[in-house]
Amino acid sequence: MTTPVVSKAVIRFARKRLTAWSPDRADHDVQRVEFTTRDGAPDLRPSVFEIELKDLIRAYSEFATLRQTLDTTFGIDVAGVPWRFDRTPGGTSFRFTEAAHREVVLRDEGDLLDFIREIRRGFENRNHKVEKVQVTRYAEDRLAKGDPEWLAALDRARRDRPESWVAKLVRANAQSAD
Repeated sequence: MTTPVVSKAVIRFARKRLTAWSPDRADHDVQRVEFTTRDGAPDLRPSVFEIELKDLIRAYSEFATLRQTLDTTFGIDVAGVPWRFDRTPGGTSFRFTEAAHREVVLRDEGDLLDFIREIRRGFENRNHKVEKVQVTRYAEDRLAKGDPEWLAALDRARRDRPESWVAKLVRANAQSAD
């Protein structure tokens, strides 16, 4: 395998807290927590975003709009790993993150475990924290400025996921303004 040439960060947003990546956890445990499909199979096409690190909060905010809860998380920079990244359309409905969306191409579960081991080797340098407060401030700013993509995301959240953090954020802000 050849290492892809990437000048930007290639961020995989963690599903769970940092403890899922703890050194005392087995690679299979990390795979089950972080890299499974909705039907429980190993995820052989994990999503990543090719971005500048300065856009980390923006990318996570857009990526996570329909999540029910918003917690402090982290992005793992997987740039420089010896796997191919395919450009694929993202499902965020934001131009920025849809253009930045990629999938890591893995052959099988063994390849996925090798990918996890590679990430874990330099984990301290790959880990970039994303604070909940940073994300909510970003979303509040975009909504206050009337950003059409964020207003559409809010409408989508209200319609499809009324218990998402975005819908709750707007409800909470409206209540505190009363």
